[in-house]
Amino acid sequence: MTASTRRLALLAAVVIGVLAVGVSAFASAAPDGLEWALRDGCSESSGELRGTCPAQHEREHALGDYALGSTGLAAGAGAALVLLLAWGGVALLRGRGARE
Repeated sequence: MTASTRRLALLAAVVIGVLAVGVSAFASAAPDGLEWALRDGCSESSGELRGTCPAQHEREHALGDYALGSTGLAAGAGAALVLLLAWGGVALLRGRGARE
């Protein structure tokens, strides 16, 4: 890999990471289907769940509601995982092409 290719790959990784973490701040706070299903069977009163539902056992995330809390961290980790898998796939295909 040449120096310019490395620089381009590093720049792309940084841009993707910044976009993933930055855009995740605009994610909806409304419950999705999974959260709705976990709260099904309960009612909320004064911030406390009443009834019988799996969500009664939920706890606050260790990172809390910080700017890079659970959503930003998940977005960054997801973007990093996708980049690593893509890089590994390309490396695997490149190696296979060199052998043939």
